[in-house]
Amino acid sequence: MSRICSPDKSTWEYFNYKDIIPRAQNEGAKALDIGCGSYSGTFLKNIGYTVTGYDIIRGDSTAIIGDGCLLPFKDDCFELATSMSVFEHLQDPWQGCSEIYRVLKPGGILACSLSFLEPYHAHSYYHFSHLGAHNLLEKSGFTVLKIAPLGFSCSEACLRHLIPIPGLARLFGLIVRGILRLRRVGIKTISLYYRRRDKSKYQRALEYLYEDTYRFEAGFKLLGQKKT
Repeated sequence: MSRICSPDKSTWEYFNYKDIIPRAQNEGAKALDIGCGSYSGTFLKNIGYTVTGYDIIRGDSTAIIGDGCLLPFKDDCFELATSMSVFEHLQDPWQGCSEIYRVLKPGGILACSLSFLEPYHAHSYYHFSHLGAHNLLEKSGFTVLKIAPLGFSCSEACLRHLIPIPGLARLFGLIVRGILRLRRVGIKTISLYYRRRDKSKYQRALEYLYEDTYRFEAGFKLLGQKKT
């Protein structure tokens, strides 16, 4: 579960992970934070969870050290599992995801993120497209409730690795996103031309625009639920 940076508070806020994590539904609900690093779990505690930090290396918030592919917990013991920027670093992410499914209670939630077009980093094995990410959860038994871009373009991710100056990378990312928006406007304008002239080309253009939401992203965040 090695990473180039620990999932601390600033990382959670930067990628707005909070918008995919539901509030605890009952008192004493337990959350497992896989790959916790130095993140204190304050947000999870504030929305009602008792948090267990789990990582392959000792960190400020690590309660238990272990591998993400083999979780040392009984079946059906957590209401929530979080796994931020971890799956791409597992040698067998499918086994890791199945392990999370096993330790969640029926109806339990997995909130996670993973890399797509982010460059190779910190022994990353697998980078997933949105379809691959969806398939990862679905093959493990989860019902996928939500999948969304991190809002972090591949160009910005590359610059972050080339020149580790967050402000510069963010500015470059905004410029790239502006170019991508103009590109989408152009594609949409062309699609309108075919709306009455060629229905098949119009339909393909609409499908292309939908896929464009995911095409240049550094990664994705997902919400999955264990079946009851």
